[in-house]
Amino acid sequence: MKRALLITLLLALVFNIQAQKPQLKVVKFYQDPRETDAVRNPKEDANGELCGLILLGFVMPEADFDGNTISTEYQNGQWRVYMPKGSNKLVINAKGYAPLYIDFDDYKINFQSKGTYVMIVIKPDELSEEQKRQIYLEYTKTHNLNMSEESDIKTDISNAKTAYDFIAIGYRYENGIGTENNYKEAVKWYRKAAELGDADGQYRLGYMYRFGLGVKTDYKEAAKWMNLSAVQGNAEGQYQLGTMYHEGDGVNKDYKEALYWLEKAAAQNHMNSQKALSYMYYDGEGVDQDYKESFKWIQKPAERGDAFSQYWIGGLYEFGEGVEEDPREALKWYRKAAEQGYAAAQYCVGSFYYFGDYYGTNDKYYGEIVKQDFKEAAKWFQLAAEQGYKYAQCDLANLYVRGEGVEKNDSQAAKWYRKAANQGVAKAQLMLGYMYYDGYGVRYDETEAIKWFSMAAEQGDVDAQLELGLIFKLDRENYKEAAKWLRMAAEQGNPKAQYQLGTLYNFGDGVEEDINEALKWYRKSAEQGYEKALEKLEWLKIMGVIDE
Repeated sequence: MKRALLITLLLALVFNIQAQKPQLKVVKFYQDPRETDAVRNPKEDANGELCGLILLGFVMPEADFDGNTISTEYQNGQWRVYMPKGSNKLVINAKGYAPLYIDFDDYKINFQSKGTYVMIVIKPDELSEEQKRQIYLEYTKTHNLNMSEESDIKTDISNAKTAYDFIAIGYRYENGIGTENNYKEAVKWYRKAAELGDADGQYRLGYMYRFGLGVKTDYKEAAKWMNLSAVQGNAEGQYQLGTMYHEGDGVNKDYKEALYWLEKAAAQNHMNSQKALSYMYYDGEGVDQDYKESFKWIQKPAERGDAFSQYWIGGLYEFGEGVEEDPREALKWYRKAAEQGYAAAQYCVGSFYYFGDYYGTNDKYYGEIVKQDFKEAAKWFQLAAEQGYKYAQCDLANLYVRGEGVEKNDSQAAKWYRKAANQGVAKAQLMLGYMYYDGYGVRYDETEAIKWFSMAAEQGDVDAQLELGLIFKLDRENYKEAAKWLRMAAEQGNPKAQYQLGTLYNFGDGVEEDINEALKWYRKSAEQGYEKALEKLEWLKIMGVIDE
């Protein structure tokens, strides 16, 4: 299989902004032995059994969850998620981020009723505790504040006089530096700075309103404070206001206004604004679509080391969008992002090693980009797969099936196909269906096979549609259901499905008997050289059903 066959898929992967939103990350997931509300304030599932509780440290209040959730509640920067005993997965959907699929088995979590579990989820650009501490220390040094992380916050409060003082105290409360984390107190101190007209204080107060930290989410109030900050030239305020116009949060959605503020922030070298401008020029939001301009803006953060931008620019080089197509340059940028742990880039690097040579757009052949190396491909697929990247999970499973770069292992293949299948990858669903139907890597289970084939078939996978048609025709003799799936596959041009559908019309199984309709499908199949269809047509000629 040549790499060119993946062009359509990879274009969708690289350049669909909705598909390529930043990915959240789980940094901790463990059982908490302490007594908590799972015991004190229990909740029951539909069967009356007590649920387990996940205390989810994740500050995005605008989120929802897929899985067997019974109840979810957001309080002071923490989600409380109740789930039934035996739950094994959770999907977090947060505005602006790709869905995060969490498999409890990966963390060796045996989810029990009345059990309490702690999960910490961070955004990809979220600062570590050490980074937050350094920012605080740099802020106090820059503004000559007589404060430190060890200083008594009560003393700092009693000495606070300026907007800088108020912001520093608010920052300590927001990030738990030398005191307990307290968003409500942070809001109070940011408000003091904002009401003094400080642009940074106005941005920080607006941020708290936008994301519901210490106050109820209020986009209009957030937009008010962001606007006050932005007109004073604060880059963070300009970026936030620009994204609010882009999303229609608290203001009317207006791409031109979004561009206006993002360009102002980008001119101050604000990295996220530069990235956002690249996306908007790529998609033609508020401007004429302009790949060259998109490349110009994404190049800046890529050169400063931003992993997502390096991945994005790799895609632009790979497919010649805004720059001359250059797979070697693409691999260079993918590798930079991959080495920083960016999962999609790790998958792309793995793909280059899997194929070795390269066919670009319009089947242009570039020769060998890297020496084909299945072990190296497996290494990169594994790294991406472990981060939940679904396409890497599917391709890693393929390697285990074929024994390429790894020892052949059907059980491992089934494990990774299942992870990708649970994230909706049709080919993984198809392959998992085969494994259940044939009983390799898993115990034979036709019902389970039908479940996975159905999921893939409903996404339009022609092989899954064919398999369902054959199972219902040959194994279960449910001809009406067989006709439904065989027709779907036949209309996509599958010659075996066309032949099988012809037999149903030939004998009136599941459809009204119609020799002309049967002949139509036999002929379509025969035109593709399908041997059984050719034999059937020859037999019908001998029997005088059709003319020579």
